[in-house]
Amino acid sequence: MIITLMGMSGTGKSYWSQKMGTVGFKRYGCDDMISERLLKKLNIENKDTFEMHAWVGFPYEDTHAERAELYFETEIEVMQEIVDLLSKTDHKTNIVIDTSGSAIYTPPSLMEKLGHLSKMIYLAVTPEMINTMLNKYLQKPVAVLWNGMFEQREGETISESFARCYPKLLSSREELYQKYSHQIIGPEIHRSASLTVQSFIEAIQ
Repeated sequence: MIITLMGMSGTGKSYWSQKMGTVGFKRYGCDDMISERLLKKLNIENKDTFEMHAWVGFPYEDTHAERAELYFETEIEVMQEIVDLLSKTDHKTNIVIDTSGSAIYTPPSLMEKLGHLSKMIYLAVTPEMINTMLNKYLQKPVAVLWNGMFEQREGETISESFARCYPKLLSSREELYQKYSHQIIGPEIHRSASLTVQSFIEAIQ
């Protein structure tokens, strides 16, 4: 069984993919693969000193546009690498792909190929969870790919711009996750404290 996990940052993609790795699934973590490629491109030898999201930065920073472009270019390369690998893999092999939150921005043809080669699972969120994500983001912003969704209006502070634009970003991403998914697993399942990895896999099957 080949599974691709999709969803917002912090919804449990990495948690569940790592759990699946303990029961025989080969795990491919896209964030780690992107970071490794960026280290090579940037000629950084000590990976411990490189924090990828901090490096990408925020849309109001002078370096952001160029770095976000390089990040996204690298993400596409990683997604293509995974698609190429899966195309040569027996579909009965147990594999889980832990995608980044921005994977849905990669070319539609690439996402569609991934959908042909794996079962696409969206770990859904509730409106309450989205509100919690917004509050956490406003308290401690982290770098994300905005995909053109960030715009600071005249007279707005950065915090005000984030508060206005971030919900739009999450909403637009949710639409794309739903578009590409074969199955949606709600938080009553994937956030359950009592859910075992075997039960999670059974929920997919």
